[in-house]
Amino acid sequence: MLPFLGRRAGLPCSGGQIGLSLFELILVLFLISTLAALAQPLFKNAVRREKERALRHDLQQVRVAIDQFHADWERDEQIRIGPYCKRYAAQCQEIGGESGYPKTLRTLLKVELSGRNEDGTLKDESRRYLRRIPTDPMTDSTDWGLRCDEDPPDSTAWCGKDVYDLYTTSPKTARHQIPYSAW
Repeated sequence: MLPFLGRRAGLPCSGGQIGLSLFELILVLFLISTLAALAQPLFKNAVRREKERALRHDLQQVRVAIDQFHADWERDEQIRIGPYCKRYAAQCQEIGGESGYPKTLRTLLKVELSGRNEDGTLKDESRRYLRRIPTDPMTDSTDWGLRCDEDPPDSTAWCGKDVYDLYTTSPKTARHQIPYSAW
C-alpha cells in the first residue's frame, strides 16, 4: 500500500475512510502539471518535425512527377524531343508548355492521349504522373506556389506558361531559420 493512502504513520483512519489529504492532492497536481509542462515542447517539436517531413516528401513526389512529365513531353519550341511528344505530335503543344513542362499541376493527374498506331489504327491511351495533388502540410491546402521554367529560383510570381517547380506558400521558417518556401 502506498504510504499516503490508508493508514498514515501508524494512525488508524477515522471512520474507515481512505483518501488523500489536501497537501497530498496539491503535491500530485503539482507533479502532473510539471510533467505536462516538460512534455509540451517535445510534443510541439514532434508535430513540427512531422509537418516538415511531410513537406519534404510532398515536394519530392511532385518534383519527380514534373521531371518525368518533362522527360516524356520535352520539346524545344517546334522540335519534339520527348517520346510522348514525338508519338502524339498533334497533342504535344496542347499538353505541355514550350519547354515541355506541364501547363498546370492538374495536367500531372491524367493526360488523355489519342493517335494512330504505325498500322494506321486509332489508339487511345492515358498517362498518369500523380494520383492526386498533395495537400501542403504547412497551409493545409492544395494551393501551392508555382514557378515557370524562366522564373528565378526564389520567385514568388508565376508567369503562367508552365510548371517547372512548386513551393509552399507558408510564410513560416523552419527550425534552422530557412523559410519553408525556399525548400
